[in-house]
Amino acid sequence: MRFLVTASTAALGYLFLLVPSVLGGITYWCGPGEEFSSDLADFYARQAGSGQVLNGDPKSPDYEVYRAHRFYGTNNSREPRIYLVQVVSVEPRIRMWRSEKRGWRACTML
Repeated sequence: MRFLVTASTAALGYLFLLVPSVLGGITYWCGPGEEFSSDLADFYARQAGSGQVLNGDPKSPDYEVYRAHRFYGTNNSREPRIYLVQVVSVEPRIRMWRSEKRGWRACTML
């Protein structure tokens, strides 16, 4: 019985170490070397404006785009990239996209 208590205490201690990393927030994954924290997405969402929503921006029948902001970066291969942050009408309120030759590719939320 004493072994079970010790083992369960150790397991709980390990789980408590994992909780902060699990609850750390959303990460937007746009490709290898192109990961962005939810804090960065929030920062760019605060800079977004309705005048920055352009005709070629991604659209969906599921939501309306209120505001947008573009920023520039590079990937692991040092290729320049354009990223788009949209503030939309449904949850999750912030969407992130990466420009490609043929339009926009949605970044995955992890």
